[in-house]
Amino acid sequence: MLSRNYHDCVLISIRLDAGSGSVDLTFKSEPGERMEIILRGCSLFKSSDLVLQNVVSRIITYTGHDVIERDVADKLEWVSSLSDASSFLNAERMGAIVSSIKNGCETLIYVEPSWGAQIVALCKEIVER
Repeated sequence: MLSRNYHDCVLISIRLDAGSGSVDLTFKSEPGERMEIILRGCSLFKSSDLVLQNVVSRIITYTGHDVIERDVADKLEWVSSLSDASSFLNAERMGAIVSSIKNGCETLIYVEPSWGAQIVALCKEIVER
C-alpha cells in the first residue's frame, strides 16, 4: 500500500535499469512537490500511451491474500503482451505469479491514468521518496 495520494499528479519521468530490474517513476503534484516511486526487482513492466502530459487517476497495488485474482490476471495478461502479440505467460506461469502476489512475495502495481500513460509492473519491493 502506498502512503501518498497520487490522484491528479503528473508523471514526469520514468527511469529504467534493466540490469538491476529497477524502475523509478517521478511524479509532480499540483503544488509542485516531487514524489518518487522506486520499483525494485521488476520482472515485468509495461507502459502505454505515454504523452507529454500524463495525469494519474489512481495507483493500485496488488499484494496479499485478499487480492481479486481476476483483476490481477487481467493486469498480468496486459503487461505480458504487445500490441501485435498475445501474452507470453502460459496458464501455469500466470498461476505461479498470482500465488506469489497472494503470498506477499511480489507486488503488482497499476498506474491508472486520467490522461496519458498507463503502467503495470510486477516487482519485489516498492519504495516511496
